[in-house]
Amino acid sequence: MKTVTTLRLSEFAKACGHSREAIRNDIARGVAPWDELFFEEGKQRKFDGSHVMAFKLCQMLASQGITAEVASAPLREGFKNLRDWLTARQDRLASTSNQCLAIISAYEFKRGKGLFWNTKSVIGTPPEIRQAFEDAFRAVRKPRDINGITAENMWDEPLGALRVNLVTYDLAYKAAKAQARENGFDLNFLDIEPTPQPDGSKEPE
Repeated sequence: MKTVTTLRLSEFAKACGHSREAIRNDIARGVAPWDELFFEEGKQRKFDGSHVMAFKLCQMLASQGITAEVASAPLREGFKNLRDWLTARQDRLASTSNQCLAIISAYEFKRGKGLFWNTKSVIGTPPEIRQAFEDAFRAVRKPRDINGITAENMWDEPLGALRVNLVTYDLAYKAAKAQARENGFDLNFLDIEPTPQPDGSKEPE
């Protein structure tokens, strides 16, 4: 099996155009956009292309008006899906054009305690994403019937509001690759390494 080229935390932060301290803070708070189980316990973290793409995908979702905590949730849950997609592309195998969707709906507490926003995040194929959106839209349009449960039996009910945040894997990968290149790194699916310098070294400028 081919060894994947990786980066240390300081290099990873530079490739992503972010500070090392901010990434450490995300990791400590449990809101980094990847599954921590993919790192070997007790060893220094090694970041590969999947972490770079996940970070960019999270940024793209957050730029559409949701918090980084909300944007990172589907990526933590679907990190294996993202890695499998990158592996298939790297091995030139057929892969679906997956998408990451975050839907935020406004709900009203039935006992008059105000509003809150409920978030549903999904990673899947275009048909799966379309179905998730249609389900959320129907729930808002028909608040008395939500997945077969009537609003009378619930503590809250949805209002007529939706915020939809959508990013495709293809777009996120291209954006991550471009950003890495600007910061002195070559991203090639799972592989990430400093761009070779004129003297042949691989130290980023």
